[in-house]
Amino acid sequence: MFATRKRLRTYVTIISGLAIAGVTAYFFDIPPFSSRAEIHAASVCAVLGESENLVPALRNALPESSVYSFKNGERLLADVHDRRSQSFHCRVDGEDGNLSRMLTAYTHIALAGSSQRWIENHVDPFRPEDYPLREFKAGDIGVASIRTAGIFAPCIPDGKIIGGQYNISTVVALDRDNDSDDSDTRQALIDIARSAAEYAHKKAKCELPSKL
Repeated sequence: MFATRKRLRTYVTIISGLAIAGVTAYFFDIPPFSSRAEIHAASVCAVLGESENLVPALRNALPESSVYSFKNGERLLADVHDRRSQSFHCRVDGEDGNLSRMLTAYTHIALAGSSQRWIENHVDPFRPEDYPLREFKAGDIGVASIRTAGIFAPCIPDGKIIGGQYNISTVVALDRDNDSDDSDTRQALIDIARSAAEYAHKKAKCELPSKL
Protein backbone atom coordinates (compact mmCIF):
# COMPACT_ATOMS: atom_id res chain seq x y z
CA MET A 1 0.00 0.00 0.00
CA PHE A 2 2.82 2.40 0.91
CA ALA A 3 4.57 1.69 -2.42
CA THR A 4 1.35 2.34 -4.33
CA ARG A 5 0.84 5.70 -2.63
CA LYS A 6 4.47 6.64 -3.32
CA ARG A 7 4.07 5.85 -7.02
CA LEU A 8 0.84 7.84 -7.12
CA ARG A 9 2.54 10.90 -5.58
CA THR A 10 5.35 10.57 -8.13
CA TYR A 11 2.88 10.49 -11.03
CA VAL A 12 1.01 13.52 -9.69
CA THR A 13 4.30 15.41 -9.32
CA ILE A 14 5.33 14.61 -12.90
CA ILE A 15 1.95 15.55 -14.37
CA SER A 16 1.87 18.81 -12.39
CA GLY A 17 5.36 19.66 -13.59
CA LEU A 18 4.41 19.04 -17.23
CA ALA A 19 1.28 21.15 -16.85
CA ILE A 20 3.23 24.07 -15.37
CA ALA A 21 5.84 23.78 -18.14
CA GLY A 22 3.13 23.75 -20.77
CA VAL A 23 1.41 26.84 -19.40
CA THR A 24 4.75 28.65 -19.14
CA ALA A 25 5.66 27.74 -22.72
CA TYR A 26 2.27 28.95 -23.96
CA PHE A 27 2.42 32.35 -22.30
CA PHE A 28 6.07 33.00 -23.16
CA ASP A 29 5.84 31.70 -26.75
CA ILE A 30 8.33 28.91 -26.15
CA PRO A 31 8.12 26.27 -28.90
CA PRO A 32 5.97 24.36 -29.69
CA PHE A 33 3.54 27.10 -28.61
CA SER A 34 5.20 29.98 -30.48
CA SER A 35 2.71 31.95 -32.57
CA ARG A 36 5.31 32.67 -35.29
CA ALA A 37 4.69 30.82 -38.54
CA GLU A 38 7.53 29.03 -40.29
CA ILE A 39 8.91 30.49 -43.53
CA HIS A 40 9.88 27.98 -46.22
CA ALA A 41 11.79 28.75 -49.41
CA ALA A 42 9.04 27.21 -51.56
CA SER A 43 6.47 29.78 -50.38
CA VAL A 44 8.66 32.88 -50.78
CA CYS A 45 8.17 35.25 -53.74
CA ALA A 46 10.26 34.18 -56.72
CA VAL A 47 11.25 37.81 -57.35
CA LEU A 48 13.13 37.88 -54.04
CA GLY A 49 15.70 35.56 -55.56
CA GLU A 50 17.40 32.41 -54.34
CA SER A 51 20.17 33.65 -52.06
CA GLU A 52 21.04 31.24 -49.26
CA ASN A 53 20.65 34.20 -46.89
CA LEU A 54 17.11 34.99 -48.03
CA VAL A 55 14.95 32.83 -45.75
CA PRO A 56 17.01 33.58 -42.60
CA ALA A 57 16.83 37.29 -43.52
CA LEU A 58 13.05 37.14 -43.86
CA ARG A 59 12.78 35.43 -40.46
CA ASN A 60 14.84 38.23 -38.90
CA ALA A 61 13.07 41.07 -40.65
CA LEU A 62 9.40 40.13 -40.53
CA PRO A 63 7.32 40.89 -37.42
CA GLU A 64 5.83 37.89 -35.65
CA SER A 65 2.70 36.46 -37.26
CA SER A 66 0.86 33.14 -37.22
CA VAL A 67 0.61 33.37 -41.02
CA TYR A 68 2.88 34.76 -43.75
CA SER A 69 1.28 35.21 -47.17
CA PHE A 70 3.63 36.00 -50.10
CA LYS A 71 2.26 37.66 -53.25
CA ASN A 72 4.57 37.63 -56.26
CA GLY A 73 4.41 39.68 -59.46
CA GLU A 74 6.69 40.48 -62.39
CA ARG A 75 6.52 42.07 -65.83
CA LEU A 76 9.20 40.82 -68.18
CA LEU A 77 10.22 41.89 -71.67
CA ALA A 78 7.83 39.33 -73.15
CA ASP A 79 4.96 41.17 -71.43
CA VAL A 80 5.91 44.75 -72.35
CA HIS A 81 7.14 46.65 -75.42
CA ASP A 82 9.83 48.64 -73.63
CA ARG A 83 12.65 47.25 -71.47
CA ARG A 84 12.17 50.15 -69.11
CA SER A 85 8.70 48.87 -68.22
CA GLN A 86 9.95 45.66 -66.65
CA SER A 87 9.20 45.38 -62.93
CA PHE A 88 9.29 42.91 -60.06
CA HIS A 89 7.33 43.12 -56.83
CA CYS A 90 6.58 41.12 -53.71
CA ARG A 91 4.23 41.76 -50.83
CA VAL A 92 4.11 39.89 -47.53
CA ASP A 93 0.90 39.97 -45.51
CA GLY A 94 0.26 38.70 -41.99
CA GLU A 95 -2.64 36.96 -40.32
CA ASP A 96 -5.15 39.72 -41.13
CA GLY A 97 -4.52 39.54 -44.88
CA ASN A 98 -4.54 42.86 -46.74
CA LEU A 99 -5.02 44.71 -43.45
CA SER A 100 -1.68 43.50 -42.11
CA ARG A 101 0.89 44.22 -44.80
CA MET A 102 4.31 43.57 -43.34
CA LEU A 103 6.85 43.99 -46.12
CA THR A 104 7.02 45.19 -49.70
CA ALA A 105 9.79 44.77 -52.23
CA TYR A 106 9.78 46.56 -55.57
CA THR A 107 12.33 46.59 -58.39
CA HIS A 108 12.04 48.54 -61.62
CA ILE A 109 14.28 50.11 -64.24
CA ALA A 110 15.12 53.78 -63.80
CA LEU A 111 17.37 56.29 -65.54
CA ALA A 112 20.80 56.34 -63.92
CA GLY A 113 21.85 59.67 -62.46
CA SER A 114 22.33 61.40 -59.14
CA SER A 115 22.35 59.02 -56.19
CA GLN A 116 20.71 61.67 -54.02
CA ARG A 117 17.92 62.14 -56.54
CA TRP A 118 17.36 58.38 -56.62
CA ILE A 119 17.13 58.30 -52.82
CA GLU A 120 14.68 61.20 -52.77
CA ASN A 121 12.48 59.81 -55.55
CA HIS A 122 12.58 56.06 -54.95
CA VAL A 123 13.70 55.31 -51.37
CA ASP A 124 12.43 58.16 -49.20
CA PRO A 125 8.73 57.55 -50.06
CA PHE A 126 9.09 54.15 -48.30
CA ARG A 127 11.17 55.43 -45.38
CA PRO A 128 9.69 56.85 -42.17
CA GLU A 129 11.50 60.11 -41.35
CA ASP A 130 12.64 58.88 -37.94
CA TYR A 131 14.79 56.15 -39.48
CA PRO A 132 17.96 57.62 -41.05
CA LEU A 133 19.68 55.86 -43.95
CA ARG A 134 23.29 54.70 -43.95
CA GLU A 135 25.19 53.62 -47.06
CA PHE A 136 26.47 50.11 -47.75
CA LYS A 137 28.41 48.71 -50.68
CA ALA A 138 26.18 47.44 -53.51
CA GLY A 139 25.62 48.55 -57.09
CA ASP A 140 26.25 52.24 -57.69
CA ILE A 141 24.89 52.86 -54.20
CA GLY A 142 23.11 51.02 -51.44
CA VAL A 143 21.34 52.61 -48.47
CA ALA A 144 19.51 51.12 -45.50
CA SER A 145 17.81 51.90 -42.21
CA ILE A 146 16.06 49.53 -39.82
CA ARG A 147 12.88 49.90 -41.89
CA THR A 148 14.11 50.27 -45.50
CA ALA A 149 16.88 49.08 -47.81
CA GLY A 150 17.54 50.21 -51.36
CA ILE A 151 20.03 49.35 -54.11
CA PHE A 152 20.68 51.22 -57.36
CA ALA A 153 22.62 48.88 -59.67
CA PRO A 154 23.80 49.30 -63.31
CA CYS A 155 21.72 47.52 -65.93
CA ILE A 156 21.43 48.96 -69.46
CA PRO A 157 24.44 50.79 -70.99
CA ASP A 158 24.23 54.24 -72.55
CA GLY A 159 23.33 54.01 -76.24
CA LYS A 160 21.00 51.02 -75.98
CA ILE A 161 17.92 53.09 -75.14
CA ILE A 162 17.22 56.79 -75.63
CA GLY A 163 18.06 58.74 -72.48
CA GLY A 164 21.35 57.25 -71.38
CA GLN A 165 22.31 54.52 -68.91
CA TYR A 166 19.57 52.77 -66.96
CA ASN A 167 19.83 51.07 -63.58
CA ILE A 168 17.67 48.68 -61.64
CA SER A 169 16.17 50.27 -58.53
CA THR A 170 15.33 47.85 -55.71
CA VAL A 171 13.61 48.97 -52.52
CA VAL A 172 12.56 46.72 -49.63
CA ALA A 173 10.47 48.24 -46.86
CA LEU A 174 9.05 47.01 -43.57
CA ASP A 175 5.56 48.33 -42.96
CA ARG A 176 5.75 47.86 -39.20
CA ASP A 177 8.36 47.46 -36.49
CA ASN A 178 9.54 44.01 -35.46
CA ASP A 179 11.08 42.51 -32.32
CA SER A 180 14.57 41.89 -33.72
CA ASP A 181 17.72 43.76 -32.84
CA ASP A 182 18.14 46.92 -34.94
CA SER A 183 21.44 45.85 -36.49
CA ASP A 184 20.03 42.41 -37.32
CA THR A 185 16.97 43.98 -38.95
CA ARG A 186 19.04 46.37 -41.06
CA GLN A 187 21.31 43.56 -42.25
CA ALA A 188 18.30 41.36 -43.00
CA LEU A 189 16.75 44.07 -45.19
CA ILE A 190 20.08 44.50 -47.00
CA ASP A 191 20.26 40.75 -47.66
CA ILE A 192 16.69 40.71 -49.01
CA ALA A 193 17.32 43.74 -51.23
CA ARG A 194 20.56 42.30 -52.59
CA SER A 195 18.90 38.96 -53.41
CA ALA A 196 15.97 40.70 -55.14
CA ALA A 197 18.33 42.94 -57.12
CA GLU A 198 20.36 39.93 -58.28
CA TYR A 199 17.18 38.24 -59.49
CA ALA A 200 15.96 41.32 -61.35
CA HIS A 201 19.37 42.00 -62.91
CA LYS A 202 19.38 38.51 -64.40
CA LYS A 203 15.71 38.43 -65.46
CA ALA A 204 15.86 41.91 -67.04
CA LYS A 205 18.86 40.72 -69.11
CA CYS A 206 21.03 43.59 -67.93
CA GLU A 207 24.28 43.97 -69.86
CA LEU A 208 26.23 46.05 -67.33
CA PRO A 209 27.90 44.36 -64.33
CA SER A 210 25.63 44.74 -61.32
CA LYS A 211 28.43 45.35 -58.76
CA LEU A 212 26.25 43.57 -56.24
